[in-house]
Amino acid sequence: EARAAFAEAESIARSALKDAPNEPSRHAALACALAFLGEKDAAIAEAKRAMALRPESLDAFEGPGITETLAQVYAISGDNAAALEVIDHLLSRPGDLTVALLRIDPVWDGLRNDPSFQELLTKYERKS
Repeated sequence: EARAAFAEAESIARSALKDAPNEPSRHAALACALAFLGEKDAAIAEAKRAMALRPESLDAFEGPGITETLAQVYAISGDNAAALEVIDHLLSRPGDLTVALLRIDPVWDGLRNDPSFQELLTKYERKS
């Protein structure tokens, strides 16, 4: 059932992209759907496309949220090292991603048992 739901999400995201091909949030949505469908390379490409359309350097408010999508794609795809690198980057500056959210959001479940994830949480928990 989950696979069917993510396939439908992919279809909806692709349709939405036709209406607004330069809207980063639509690329981000497609990236997440593709990641859950196991299409890692395509998901990473979509997440990076979203980041190119809304880079943190030009949009300090929404840019980090788009960058977070790349971390999610890596986490969903099982690339913990890459996900942790992006998370470390995001936690090092002001933004919406917090240690508290990392502890409870199910998208990060695949990282929970990774000692590097736990170290990262401890590192930034001390800073908050």
